[in-house]
Amino acid sequence: MMMLEDEVTSWAKGFLGLKDKDMVEVLPLARGGSGRRYFRLKWNGGSTVLMHYDTERQENAFFYPIGRFLAAIGFPVPHIYAHNEMKKIILLEDLGDETLFSFRAAPERKLLELYHRVIEGISILHAYPVEALPAQEVPLMAGFDTSLYRWEREYFQEYFLRRLQGVRLSVDEEKALEEELADLALRLASFPPCLVHRDLQSQNVMIRAGKPYFIDFQGLRKGNPFYDIGSLVYDPYMPLGPEKRLEIAMYYYELRGFPFGRDEYLCFLWEASAQRLLQALGAFAFLGSVKGSRDFLSYVGPGIENLIYVTALVPGLTRLHELALRLDRERREGYSDRQNQGGKR
Repeated sequence: MMMLEDEVTSWAKGFLGLKDKDMVEVLPLARGGSGRRYFRLKWNGGSTVLMHYDTERQENAFFYPIGRFLAAIGFPVPHIYAHNEMKKIILLEDLGDETLFSFRAAPERKLLELYHRVIEGISILHAYPVEALPAQEVPLMAGFDTSLYRWEREYFQEYFLRRLQGVRLSVDEEKALEEELADLALRLASFPPCLVHRDLQSQNVMIRAGKPYFIDFQGLRKGNPFYDIGSLVYDPYMPLGPEKRLEIAMYYYELRGFPFGRDEYLCFLWEASAQRLLQALGAFAFLGSVKGSRDFLSYVGPGIENLIYVTALVPGLTRLHELALRLDRERREGYSDRQNQGGKR
């Protein structure tokens, strides 16, 4: 831990009303994030989750006020029992170990029911009027605008395209792609903003007794709602077929009652999904090849396949679609070459 275990358990015991003689077991949890580590504290008759964070990433300092705000508006998040700002530790409700990702092989009906509950939950956040946000009490990261979308595509190009895939575009190719993606950013930024989770994927939704709870919400900000929905529906972690993804997407559309038609909605969604997939592929490359968490690289293939799918449906993303096809072809050829080399040995 980033703190002494005895110091943590002593503070937790004091808050929980436990005696010094009471035994508390401290178990590291696999999930974590940039500057955040989680531990389960277990004692006779109860358990809680402890989060220890640093503030090298500004958003970590926002976890507590954002969590309190989200609970107050009825958005399902783990209950926060206590916060020690000096020690940078937070005690959270223990929601168990199952996430939406845990149900990836569940029967179709069960899985769709869970997705519907998730859609209903995120709709609470998206429907909250941003003008009512108590800005002095709830600090947020900078909202999505063209500069943040540009950062995401540059992240994709640097870590995924150049470093991981070794792809070098010609000057003309790079210019044409940049123009296309800059236009995409303008379209995404022009949609009326709402509060968005920012990282709404299957491993950030805990499931307890069939009910979803949203975690890792410290990156909450103002943005395009379809970025969240695209992140959920075209999540590379989840092996969903096109029909199932469409059904989940349409449930959101029907629930929100937007003043535009189905086709326009789907175009908005597919554009936002393409943007999100650029960010996700960049993250897989960075975490897998730079940070050494190689498991993330196993989701590169599904991420590219999802990017091919959504860009094929958007007339204004032909350059990105061609690039995605090229990446998929080179990935498959590289895999075939490795298989052949292995056979020769």
